[in-house]
Amino acid sequence: MGAFLYANGAPDEISIGYIGFGMVRCQLANSFSEELGKIYEKPYKDMSFKRFSEKEVERWNQICPEGLDLFLWVSDTGGKLSGSQCKKVISDLDKYPMKWPNSWRTDWLEKYERIKELIRWCAKTRHTLYIE
Repeated sequence: MGAFLYANGAPDEISIGYIGFGMVRCQLANSFSEELGKIYEKPYKDMSFKRFSEKEVERWNQICPEGLDLFLWVSDTGGKLSGSQCKKVISDLDKYPMKWPNSWRTDWLEKYERIKELIRWCAKTRHTLYIE
């Protein structure tokens, strides 16, 4: 089981485990800023996590760019990003390069790069990206 990312007519489709997809997004948040990463990873680190504090939500909204926000919070089951949303996402992903720890699995980094290219394709062709 895992997340399956595709778009109608796209040259690639990506399958990545839920844990891998979550770890990629956690690392992306950390690559943007340590503060954003600490907020984002809370539900991943605490299985009893219920909700973010008002202060955390306010801070998130102050520092997280729109495209990054869209990608980090799109559902990994039944989620989708329109072509215009993909344009915002890829713009932010290109601005904030992934800082990948040397000790991490390289297959997750490779899948992240493929996901970026699929998002870029959707942005250019105005196709919807589906995540199931």
